[in-house]
Amino acid sequence: MQKSQTTVLGVLLLLTLLLLAGCVGNQTPASEDKREPVTISVERDGGLLTGIGNVKVYIDGKEVMKVKNNQTKSVELLLTPGTHTIQTKGQGDKSSTVEFQVLTGEVNAFSFHTEISNVYGVSLERVR
Repeated sequence: MQKSQTTVLGVLLLLTLLLLAGCVGNQTPASEDKREPVTISVERDGGLLTGIGNVKVYIDGKEVMKVKNNQTKSVELLLTPGTHTIQTKGQGDKSSTVEFQVLTGEVNAFSFHTEISNVYGVSLERVR
């Protein structure tokens, strides 16, 4: 082969590889295809001394919202079917972790109640 033919073949091979790499990079991961819409609502109440600041809400260890005292707040998420966790943190304390199940093809709406207490720290319970 002549040098110019080798160069052309090399360039064509490089372009082919780049095109293939671009196609692979644009594919949606299978886990993203299977995510379900989920609504999480958190109600917070407490007294005058425990109502200062926000309570942070974590889903699977990631902060998703903050809730003020005497407030109910909701967030819409896309989560994979299966077991997930929610936890609240406020004023240096954190609640226990509560599990909930996301089901395929179902209405996945969950309500929780959280409260900060001077004695017991942060509590969290599932309401529905």
